[in-house]
Amino acid sequence: MDSAIRAFLDSNPCKVGTKRDPDTRKLIYYVTHVADVPTEITQITGDALGNMVSILDHLAYRLYLKNTPGGLGRHVYFPIARNATNAAEYVAERERKIKGIHPTVIAALDALEPYKGGKGHQFWVLNELNNLSKHRDLIAVGSRFRSVDLGAHVMAHMEKLLGHAPPSLSAFFKPADPLCPLKVGDELLTGAPDEEPNFTVRL
Repeated sequence: MDSAIRAFLDSNPCKVGTKRDPDTRKLIYYVTHVADVPTEITQITGDALGNMVSILDHLAYRLYLKNTPGGLGRHVYFPIARNATNAAEYVAERERKIKGIHPTVIAALDALEPYKGGKGHQFWVLNELNNLSKHRDLIAVGSRFRSVDLGAHVMAHMEKLLGHAPPSLSAFFKPADPLCPLKVGDELLTGAPDEEPNFTVRL
């Protein structure tokens, strides 16, 4: 997953260009290209989710065999309750998944509260994401406008006025609207009239 994400980011998936407002002559930096997230990343995400849920089910099965040697245990799953929103609903829903597991172990599993809104809410989230990934691609990433280096932008103007490069200065500012997800045509920064493009400014 790390390698796939790094390769995607290194491919420069978002590109920025410039245009000029015909009325004010102000320079505008805007998004000219946004690459789709590779299907490889969504597939790896789905595979990872499936593996994590599978590990939990294997754990439940081993706990079942420890208390019920020789049993088939085809009914056994880690007791994540998909539809429960409280302890009573959880107990009713998980009953069929843990038959044959020792009561002491069941009590420990119950203490995790693996249902929506319980202490183990993240187990429920994992299970939901795993179920979704079996039928559709999950959105793995969305591009957003994180910040703009206005310090470098100002220094570029100072260099033009002074005729030499002033000391470097970086001052990153976050936009009020991160524009997530970024789309082609989104405007990121408006400069001065007749300003020349400066792509050393980090957007």
